[in-house]
Amino acid sequence: EPDLTELTVLKPVRLIVSELFGSFGDNEFVSEILSAATGLFGYRDQNNVISCISIPASYTTYACAVSSPSLEEYFKSKPVHLSVLGLPTDTVFLSDLITLYTCECTCPSPILSSSFKLPTAKTDCTVAKVTGFAGYFRAKLYRDIYIDTRPGSSQNTYFWEAAFFPLGNSSEIKEPIESVKISRKCTRKANHDLLKIRNPVYEMWYEWLLIYNDKNDSVTKVFNEKGSKHKTFTVCFYFIFYISYAIVVK
Repeated sequence: EPDLTELTVLKPVRLIVSELFGSFGDNEFVSEILSAATGLFGYRDQNNVISCISIPASYTTYACAVSSPSLEEYFKSKPVHLSVLGLPTDTVFLSDLITLYTCECTCPSPILSSSFKLPTAKTDCTVAKVTGFAGYFRAKLYRDIYIDTRPGSSQNTYFWEAAFFPLGNSSEIKEPIESVKISRKCTRKANHDLLKIRNPVYEMWYEWLLIYNDKNDSVTKVFNEKGSKHKTFTVCFYFIFYISYAIVVK
């Protein structure tokens, strides 16, 4: 079909299984893609309500502050503001893992912001450098079956590296950090032609900043503002590939 929104489906899809799980730095459009797929092809009940099972069903993101001399040197030479990488052995976790937000995979999530406080016991320090924030996720596949990338006893995956939000030259802590704000931004751009198929194009990026524990609640600059250093694109042409994972259940 020249336009996927006009695709005729002879049998409604009752189950969609995707390889996307929703993680920092990778598979960032899982909510947009799966929500559109279920809306276009999902089974509807007698009240015209979508009743289609999505695997995965949802995902929750987490972050924690880390310090690493190796990463500090690495990001000084790399003009990027978001990477997916393995953490070197000199990494020190400065905070516990903090829950950021939970996304349903069948609902689009254009803008999400989460401000969280860091545990005082680990951040009330004027010497340590915060190199950045490591990001992890836990995806609910179906019922009580999960994929978990968080380090520790709950981790059941070993092929996902941590996302990383570096702080660059602003990483020297002069006063204790009160809180951190990480925001997910997603906007739709003009339609795009790819292989003669009309597709909506989305762009997504993260922004983050630190809020210090002082009387003015002063903040650092906004990192990756408007996606200036790192931005992710996708097109709905990918539905062709993802719908190949769909299983029609009578």
